[in-house]
Amino acid sequence: MRLSGFLAIGFMTWSLSAMAQQPLRPPQIAPFGDSQWWVMTEAIPTRIGRSEEIITVPKGFVTDLASIPRFFWATFPKTGQYMSAAILHDYLYWDQRCTREQADRIFDIEMKSYGVNDTARTLIFSAVSELGASAWQANGAAKAGGELRFLPEPQLAHFLSQPFDATRTWPVIRSQIPRDPTRSGNSGATDPNSQLATVCARAIAANAGQ
Repeated sequence: MRLSGFLAIGFMTWSLSAMAQQPLRPPQIAPFGDSQWWVMTEAIPTRIGRSEEIITVPKGFVTDLASIPRFFWATFPKTGQYMSAAILHDYLYWDQRCTREQADRIFDIEMKSYGVNDTARTLIFSAVSELGASAWQANGAAKAGGELRFLPEPQLAHFLSQPFDATRTWPVIRSQIPRDPTRSGNSGATDPNSQLATVCARAIAANAGQ
């Protein structure tokens, strides 16, 4: 079914209770000056659904929380209870060692883990599946061009030590970070997901039929 078919279901069926449970601990993030971009102040290790596979969004990763397409934001705010799942999805879309289809499926698995009801989850997953190609391609091009999506530890510590300042946006701070060609994948010194492609495949297989 196309996205328009799902939209025809209407939003009233889920609006009273889009989520059934609170996450045990919200992601630890800090906003940049324009609040369009956020930085992970701690890593988020996530066990994917009912599998034994863990994917970690690294400390210092910069996210716009934009796994949900922009025209859904009024109804599904980017900071809803699915925020941890959205951050993980954003990380997988940037990293791209897993396929786009795998990233979308893991997003769906994690939305269910966070208690998103079936109607809301179906709408979000359908939108991401149909409209995510441009974001995936843009990320691939930006990464290939050397764009940074991680705030290195020294700059992160300095950023967190300063008062909030609306002029300290991510583009401004990113322009001030010295380029380091030894930083593999812009991910810092340590990659917590060294077998990420394999982990994605195993996690999805373990959650088949969920």
